[in-house]
Amino acid sequence: MSETTRDQSYYYDLVDKAERGELVGDPSSILRGEEAAAAGRELLMWATETTDPAEAARVALSSLRGRPRLSPGLGRSPVIHARLDAELLAALDARARDTHKSRSEVTREILREALAPA
Repeated sequence: MSETTRDQSYYYDLVDKAERGELVGDPSSILRGEEAAAAGRELLMWATETTDPAEAARVALSSLRGRPRLSPGLGRSPVIHARLDAELLAALDARARDTHKSRSEVTREILREALAPA
């Protein structure tokens, strides 16, 4: 297993734990005021791979323009809603977790496979 895959697995496990409420923060590690602002700037610079605050803000904000379009040129991608029984939802969540994909990605893959011309 590559280091990147191992890192992704670690973070997906953390996400699962956070969603289940199993992560407990350390109150002594909470940052406030200028210390929090400095840590935030440092993280922003790291995430955007730049040392210029203006460029970091531009890069970060450019990615906040909504969800990615799945069909170029069609504007907003259509959305469907479906009700699932508990067993089907558990199977969907397991597939998403095992493949490190979102529920939506897994659902699209399953629909493409099921609806593909024979």
